[in-house]
Amino acid sequence: MSGRRFFRAARATPRILAVLGLLAGCAPRQAEIGTVIDPARVAAIHPGQTTRDEVTRLLGPPAGQGSLMLPFQDQPRQAWTYQFARAGRAADGRLHVRHGTLLVFFAGETVAGYLWLDAAGT
Repeated sequence: MSGRRFFRAARATPRILAVLGLLAGCAPRQAEIGTVIDPARVAAIHPGQTTRDEVTRLLGPPAGQGSLMLPFQDQPRQAWTYQFARAGRAADGRLHVRHGTLLVFFAGETVAGYLWLDAAGT
């Protein structure tokens, strides 16, 4: 599709992979990148009402900023990204991983919507 613009995400993904790589060997038993996002804070974001300043107060500064155009949109939207990863090795040697990404979309100075992905794996 022509005219496609891609989100310039934060460089957190390579750091997340590095955390997982460290835990694969004999590295520390726990590692964390970014700050785990509290679902209650995400629920406090209200499209059409919450401002950029309020998002910053709720979640802190974004890990990345850019624009994103989804297939059903006619123009790109400004977006902020928040990412985290937490990994740890249990006493039995099992690796436990949780990672999340939050994309907050803006129309001017207010939130137009958000996409929240939070995954836990064992």
